[in-house]
Amino acid sequence: MTLGVSWLPVEVAAREPVRAAIKAALLQWSAAWFTSQSLDLTRLRAYRPNETPDEGRWLRFGCSIALSIAPSSLERLASWALDAPLDLLELTPNDQTVITNLQQAMLSDLSTQLEEALGIEERPPRDKPELTDRPLGGLGGVTASISATGMSAKIAVPLQAIVPFCQKQLPTPRRKALRPVRREVAVGSAKVRLRAELGGADITMADLRRLSPGDVVVLDRLLEDGPAIVAKGMAEPIAGAQMSEGERGMILTLQSDGA
Repeated sequence: MTLGVSWLPVEVAAREPVRAAIKAALLQWSAAWFTSQSLDLTRLRAYRPNETPDEGRWLRFGCSIALSIAPSSLERLASWALDAPLDLLELTPNDQTVITNLQQAMLSDLSTQLEEALGIEERPPRDKPELTDRPLGGLGGVTASISATGMSAKIAVPLQAIVPFCQKQLPTPRRKALRPVRREVAVGSAKVRLRAELGGADITMADLRRLSPGDVVVLDRLLEDGPAIVAKGMAEPIAGAQMSEGERGMILTLQSDGA
């Protein structure tokens, strides 16, 4: 299975929510298989991309999680499950086959419990565990050390497999509510260019081409009407005005609401 790549600081994967989920899965698994033993989570360590956990025999039973456990520790787990000291018994080949199948079933169930607790995509158990020397896939992740009397094991969880779980644990950012603003306030700071028009005239293109100095053009406004104030983008005047001269330029004094 190929996992999509999402970014998340690897340190996030080693925080309390992940630890608590793994520990809860271990307790649930122990209660299902043993009558008087339980596994304890002793260490959670983060690995950056391209960092690899200690070399060992890593087995992947489910989708992503890999387990590393020595044969002696695996035998101890089977002894607890059967409530019998297997190291002191004379086992026939058939007995050993049954015990091997039991051990595989126990590890497969542990892998399933862990992946469910971490919200990892479910998949049918493998017919045979996959042996790998890259339990984190080269993209970083975390390992958890577990132990009990006379046994120890490690769990490897690739970072990409628990990105969705970690993201759900992140606090939701609180956004400051936006105050509604009235339309006239929102557009009040926009600038509009005004122009003063003395008037206009419609002439033909032929007359336009024949215009020369000294020709007279009659406009559609009277001199006493004054210029019309027009805002950019608007066809109709917004006011009439009286024009006078000031120190810094011409001055327009509004006279009416329109022309």
